[in-house]
Amino acid sequence: MVASPIMSGRSWLIVQLDAMHRSRGGDWYYRTFAPGRALAALSGVYVVNVDQAHRKLPQLLEQADVLVMNGVCSPDLLPVLHQRKQARRPSVFEINDDVQAIQKSNPLAGFFAQAENLRLFRRLALSSDAVQYSVPELQRIYGWLNQRGRVFLNQIVAPPPLRTPPQSDQVTVGWGGSAGHLEDMLEVAPALMAFVQAHPNVTLHLMCSDKIWGLFDELPAERKRRTPVGSIDDYYGFVSQLDIGLAPNRDAGFNRARSDVKFLECAAFGAVAVVQRLAPYLDSVNHGENGFLFDSTLELISVLERLVADPAERQRVRTNAHAYVTSERIQAQHAAERLAFYAELLPEPSTTSDPAQLFTELATLEGAERSDDVERYVMLGHSRYEALLHDGLVLLQDGNQRERGESLLRQAVQLEPLHALPELFLGVQLDSEAELRAALLKNPRSVQATLALGSHYLERGQSMPALERFLAAAELAPGYEMPFAYAARAMQKLGAMNEATEFERLAQAMAGSVAQPGPATGG
Repeated sequence: MVASPIMSGRSWLIVQLDAMHRSRGGDWYYRTFAPGRALAALSGVYVVNVDQAHRKLPQLLEQADVLVMNGVCSPDLLPVLHQRKQARRPSVFEINDDVQAIQKSNPLAGFFAQAENLRLFRRLALSSDAVQYSVPELQRIYGWLNQRGRVFLNQIVAPPPLRTPPQSDQVTVGWGGSAGHLEDMLEVAPALMAFVQAHPNVTLHLMCSDKIWGLFDELPAERKRRTPVGSIDDYYGFVSQLDIGLAPNRDAGFNRARSDVKFLECAAFGAVAVVQRLAPYLDSVNHGENGFLFDSTLELISVLERLVADPAERQRVRTNAHAYVTSERIQAQHAAERLAFYAELLPEPSTTSDPAQLFTELATLEGAERSDDVERYVMLGHSRYEALLHDGLVLLQDGNQRERGESLLRQAVQLEPLHALPELFLGVQLDSEAELRAALLKNPRSVQATLALGSHYLERGQSMPALERFLAAAELAPGYEMPFAYAARAMQKLGAMNEATEFERLAQAMAGSVAQPGPATGG
């Protein structure tokens, strides 16, 4: 039997890294926050949640016994992964969306429409010690990238007791979700409005974006209710007021790899779930017992007719659904499975670090959030520096507020003069040599800054300095194709066509190592 941190009696530190954000939506809650707290409740485990903006991130990337990366797609992680492998500190890449098939209404659609970003996403999975997935379908799609993988389904933290339904013939039918579901709701909106208008005792409740709410303009105001989009607790409060909860998902690539969380939320908070007959729900929804599946809009309306007419049927199904969640899908019940997977990757935690001491230091930082019930968990929230960094980048990318964004980032530089990110963002967005050189001085391993500085030189006819930067980036991230693709352009400018051809061949070969096999496309 291989010794594991669980059996060794030593403490160990798990760091969960998210992309830079200031939101606390469902994806963050189910994939980072809730699993982190459940892990930290296990003996000897310290968990730190952090995002890319945080000033302590470099230290955490170096000292974490296990690093879990969720939704982070940055070339600057490639040298980090290499260094961590040398130090025998495992890194796990999480895939919880099929980014190759992302829908146009998703805010990330533009980023992953660029082939080089898709390749980088796959390369990070390939370069990590293991990959974890939110659903089996994602492991089927991406499992070829890394032979070490595990599926960890979304779970519910603490479902309340099943509420007693009100003694009324009024029925609330509802849906809540992100703007990325625009196409899904567009498909069912006409039939759903017709159904509500035909049943005076039914009211449609929506928690949604303006565009999705606009799909239901033709429904009279007294037959619909809107709840503003809010926190996960706001969403749970919304679902708990529903009699019937809907999850229409078109049979499209991105939807086939979603999780079954909408069913779980309905089941946990007392709404009967009526969901699309797609892969996410087939293993958890037992049709007619703990929820309902539908193939077409016609079948959706048929199920709604049945449920609205039969309160006893609604009560039977919601009781079964709640029992399923409480017996099978509670987060704390599955924490040990996740820890055991990490223990396989980390046979023996480091003896040169002290997780308890580092955790204590981090927990006292400005912006750190702890809770009384889980003492070894901390979320490193944003202080003024991280807020300036996040907001400055967002505004700098907005054509109408670039000056304001630049000002915020320069304030961030003053607050944390040793950190490279503010000047990296300024250098990339403003194409500024001074800021890019400053960023590299502070973080010489930044692949992004190195490539950006090389591109800056190349665009100004300085082909030899550009080539030097591209080759430096290739040393920082072995196997990454972009430095060689850029180097080929520099060689062309220098008139060295044979060398340019060789660099292009190398770039194509490296890109081929992360090319999606089979019929799937996307770079």
